[in-house]
Amino acid sequence: MAGTIPDKISPQAGKPLRVKLGVALVLMAVFPAMIIAAVLSFENINLRYEETRARLADAASAMSEQVDDHLRHNNNGIRQLAQSISRSGGLSAVNIDEWMAEFHYLYPDFLTVLAADHSATIVSGHSLSGGFHEQVVGLSIAEREYYQEPMETGKYYVSNVFLGKGFGNDPIVAISAPIMNSEHEPEGIVEGSLDLAIFSTYRYHLATLNVADLLIVDDDNRVIYSSAGQEPLVSLVDSSLIQRAAQGGAVFEYVDAQHDNLEQLVAQSRLSNGWTVYISLSKSYLNRAVRDQTALTVIALLSAIVIALTFASLISRRITMPIQKLLERVRLFQSTGANRPIDPVEDGPSEVRVLFRDVAHMTHKLCDSQRNLEEVIAQREEEVRQRTRDLEKAMRSAQEANKAKTEFLANMSHEIRTPISGVLGMNELLLDTGLNDDQRRYASTIQNSAETLLALLNDILDLTKLESGQLSLEILEFDLVALIESAASMLASQAHDKGLEIVVDIDPKVHGRVHGDPTRVRQIVINLLGNAIKFTEKGVVRIGVTLNDQEPLPIRIEVSDTGPGISRDVQEIIFEKFRQADMSVTRRFGGTGLGLTISKTLVHLMGGDIGLDSELGRGSSFWFRLPLHVIPLPIPSLCWSQQDYPVMMVGGIPALHDSLRHYLNHWQIPMQCLNTKELQLRRGQQVASLMLLDISTVHRWRQYCSEEYARHVVVLYPLASRPPPLGQVGVQVTMLSKPVKMTELTAVLEEVVGCHSEQNQERERAVEAGGHSAIKGKRVLLVEDQKAIQILARVMLEQLGLEVDLVSDGAEAVHYASKQLYDLILMDMHMPVMGGAEATNRIRALGGVWSDVPIVALTADALKGTRRQCLSIGMNDYLPKPFKKTVFQRKVVSWLKDGHSDEQDSEHDQHVLLGNDEQS
Repeated sequence: MAGTIPDKISPQAGKPLRVKLGVALVLMAVFPAMIIAAVLSFENINLRYEETRARLADAASAMSEQVDDHLRHNNNGIRQLAQSISRSGGLSAVNIDEWMAEFHYLYPDFLTVLAADHSATIVSGHSLSGGFHEQVVGLSIAEREYYQEPMETGKYYVSNVFLGKGFGNDPIVAISAPIMNSEHEPEGIVEGSLDLAIFSTYRYHLATLNVADLLIVDDDNRVIYSSAGQEPLVSLVDSSLIQRAAQGGAVFEYVDAQHDNLEQLVAQSRLSNGWTVYISLSKSYLNRAVRDQTALTVIALLSAIVIALTFASLISRRITMPIQKLLERVRLFQSTGANRPIDPVEDGPSEVRVLFRDVAHMTHKLCDSQRNLEEVIAQREEEVRQRTRDLEKAMRSAQEANKAKTEFLANMSHEIRTPISGVLGMNELLLDTGLNDDQRRYASTIQNSAETLLALLNDILDLTKLESGQLSLEILEFDLVALIESAASMLASQAHDKGLEIVVDIDPKVHGRVHGDPTRVRQIVINLLGNAIKFTEKGVVRIGVTLNDQEPLPIRIEVSDTGPGISRDVQEIIFEKFRQADMSVTRRFGGTGLGLTISKTLVHLMGGDIGLDSELGRGSSFWFRLPLHVIPLPIPSLCWSQQDYPVMMVGGIPALHDSLRHYLNHWQIPMQCLNTKELQLRRGQQVASLMLLDISTVHRWRQYCSEEYARHVVVLYPLASRPPPLGQVGVQVTMLSKPVKMTELTAVLEEVVGCHSEQNQERERAVEAGGHSAIKGKRVLLVEDQKAIQILARVMLEQLGLEVDLVSDGAEAVHYASKQLYDLILMDMHMPVMGGAEATNRIRALGGVWSDVPIVALTADALKGTRRQCLSIGMNDYLPKPFKKTVFQRKVVSWLKDGHSDEQDSEHDQHVLLGNDEQS
């Protein structure tokens, strides 16, 4: 088909397109030419406007110089007349009338001139109109300023402008000078009344601005001369002209409100004596020229546009018609699905016909390509369908593998936790028996090793759940202060074994409840505290909690130590998986290197951030911030008065002092710190209402205990050790374990000051009622197939005074339940014959009281959803293995005594003590 398209087109068939476009471009050039003309026209207008402003400014300056010269010339004339008379011997020595006539002839701008003696009597007067001498000789001018000023000061005087009487309404200025005698004292004056009407002749100097107006005002803005006919000495202080002139500018614009808001262009110039010359020109004079110029420009532009559009329309129609045909055929080609190629045309410019030919070639090739493409698409679709089937098969295999992985993880957790449960539980029971030192040391080693193994297992499980996205948060309301203090107490024994001290420093503002995931918060704190203790050889580990309500992440928890510190390069990788500060083969500390990775992931999951500050040789400080907002709880008020002695701290480390001082400052209780030597110097004095005594200073203090330094002494001893024996002392002594808890310190302070709050009394009543006597004799059914767990759980239950029936599978549990009523059932989930889930369903199916009997699941599963699954099948609670004795017994007591479990505390203990993180 391509052979039907001609390869060449004769150039004589039509003029080339470039010729037609050249003609159009020539015509279109009219536009920029006209624009340039318009711009030049407007530039000429602006130049004319600026030229007018310059001419006004020059005219005002020249006018002010001329008026200044006129006034200066006549002032000098009066002064020279007075000086000449003085040098000639005074009034009595000259023919004053001749002098007056000669002076007036030389200075004709004065209406009158006169002379007066020292008694203010006029002795001579002269006027160009005649008759003035006879009218004024003998008159007194003693009250006139132009007489008083020269006589008093000996200097010449120029009066303000006034209207001369008998000389019309023209403004006049009186100029006078003193006549001095031989002793240089005034003996009279000469005065001339200067006619200011002469300014009207200056108007002709504005011939080049014959349409401009002249205005001269004095320093009080009164009219001296106005070519516009304003009355002399009329005040213009409130006029728009004077107000606008005060804003500055040699040339300015203003609107004359008295003349139909006429816009004026004004130039001003100030005289040396304070007068001001204004020359104004109406802007309408300039605007007429602007309008004329603009009209001519617009007419020219419109004419050019009309001509250009006419020619452009004719040429574009000639050029665009063939292109329009091409466009229509291309659209038709598109609408037919590239199945019908375009044929060339024989008319139009040669370039357009060449374009038609090339498009025709292209459409023929597109049709061929379309057919080839359809064949390829059909082939590819078949390949895609085959690959889709392969992907679906691979996806099913991956899902089955993932399911197998999850089941393997659950089985591994169950199989490993079950024997560890036996090891930890039985060893805990062993530690409660009467062991000698060696036996206790061996048992403690077993306990620590088992707990280390459990921690490693839980780190791996946590990482697996984080990477698979199976870990989710549970938002609960909990006490952050209690959580931090309990976490510190848990690791106090480990720190004490290394000779370290843990200090808890919590901002009292944090006292309250927060909404978040307590298990995860405690897990992070335990990880950071454990790392700090592990890598610190001596000194102190401090955990601080601060609150800043102005930040989006208000809670900041920081764990700092006095360890070796971390180098900069290690800080960049320490939060990565399987990374530790010491990665050498000879490293001294164990661990998987997952704790910080898990902590960072959990913090980010809760919407916070985490980081560290450290230098080699200066310890480390790990911190994290969380979006937890505190719901404040009332802290008991204490009756501490200004007359009470302060709290005295003896011994201990500075970090402990700072922590205690933060607590006491909340109640505005003063605190002082002493060492034993300073205490000895105060022997025989009561220095404190309450003395906090560190265990390290007990021996020295007992040497002086007969002296009452304080009414009450609190001994601070490590939680991991036993309270020191004090024997008989003369003051009340209370033992308080370290790290110090806010609640325990508050109770001691309440006891000292004698003000027990209702909250403390309720707490005491709760402690008194917290015994196990209320559950003794109740019957429990223990369903467990592992011998070690059977023995462990049975001993723990019998220690509570309970009657225990033991069975090994779910079928036996159903059989026992059908014969005997139990107060509580502890049900293992994985057992032979019948599992815990089926057994629970069958027991609930018995109906009656069995619908409400609490059933608590015992399982070593630690995967997401285990607790929810247990609750969904009819169980009331969930207790993961391995479990601590205290956690297990508290769970049992809570269900037997209150009919429910303290869910929050139970979950915390399960995770922190045993590493379990089940919170679904």
